[in-house]
Amino acid sequence: MHVVGLYVTPASYAGREMLKDVDDFLSIGQGPAGMSKLQRKRITQKASKFTLIGEDLMVYGHDVVLRRVLYKEEIGMVLTQCHEESGHQGKDYVLFLILRAGFWWPSLVRDVHYWCKTCHKCQVMGERRLVAESQGAILAQNAFEKLGLDAIGPLPKSASGKKYILVAIDYLTRWVEAKAVKEANSFSVAQFVFDSVCCRFGVPWVLISDRGQGFHNKLVRALVENMEIQQRFSSPYHPQCNGLVENANGQIIKILTKYIDKQMEDWEGNLDKCLWASRTSYKVATTNFTPYELVFGKEAVYLYTSS
Repeated sequence: MHVVGLYVTPASYAGREMLKDVDDFLSIGQGPAGMSKLQRKRITQKASKFTLIGEDLMVYGHDVVLRRVLYKEEIGMVLTQCHEESGHQGKDYVLFLILRAGFWWPSLVRDVHYWCKTCHKCQVMGERRLVAESQGAILAQNAFEKLGLDAIGPLPKSASGKKYILVAIDYLTRWVEAKAVKEANSFSVAQFVFDSVCCRFGVPWVLISDRGQGFHNKLVRALVENMEIQQRFSSPYHPQCNGLVENANGQIIKILTKYIDKQMEDWEGNLDKCLWASRTSYKVATTNFTPYELVFGKEAVYLYTSS
């Protein structure tokens, strides 16, 4: 493996070129002249996992799905797109995206691991501490039955004057809704709950938030009472009580920071991309599904294809 600076060099990739023996065997139906019986047996077994469709070399995965074997010059583009489109997620999810997109190459696992490990933005914004203590779970039986609410900000003022992000997350599906607002006041919160939650997913049973002025006020109280929503508050100075939405906040901030780079005022235009990354992330530790699949009953269709 050759590493220059912070990125894996293309010279380290093992693409379709490394399978020339398989390519030749499938093309002409036999191995090179002078092969021993043992060598012929090995190349036959190796080639049994591959097939040629037109000019494309395809491989059968453990899930019996055909995937195209990439050439060396294609690998960097696929790694970049899958890593950045996922919001700079970790190696397991990037590997999942590549396989789901229908791509494979001999050094796939190694290259994905080093690509994510040496990404400069991931290093700058990576986790720096581990939370060892266990947390109690807030259970939900139906989608959008219980939601956590919070606000992020103040952020650098965007081009339209927005400084805050209101965030809501469903406790069952882990679906995240977010909206950029100028102020995280009572009117903005009430409008966000009504427009982005109730009018889109139905009236929830419980809303959980901290005791900030934007959530604990007469206007929001009148809204939830009118719609028969239970409003619950986390303990003062103990944000772990609403840890799910706090975790969503951290994820949005990290992805935003990686997208906007140095132009901090551009965060509002990248908010939808952050939500897309969160909604299509594979939640291995909790639901074992993506929020998108749990809400819509199918996986999202990505912009890249295997063709």
